[in-house]
Amino acid sequence: MIAVVAMKQGGQPEGKIRLAVMAGELIYANVRLRLTANRTYELTLLANANYGHHV
Repeated sequence: MIAVVAMKQGGQPEGKIRLAVMAGELIYANVRLRLTANRTYELTLLANANYGHHV
């Protein structure tokens, strides 16, 4: 999800703050997604190793 905020001429501080907050939320969501994907992949490798499957 990507959100775009239109900023008025002169760059209102509220607009910049909202943009920064949304950018932070996107970064946080991306990091959580990567961590979840990595953990899922590691668990899959572990499960395959325990059951004698080869990746």
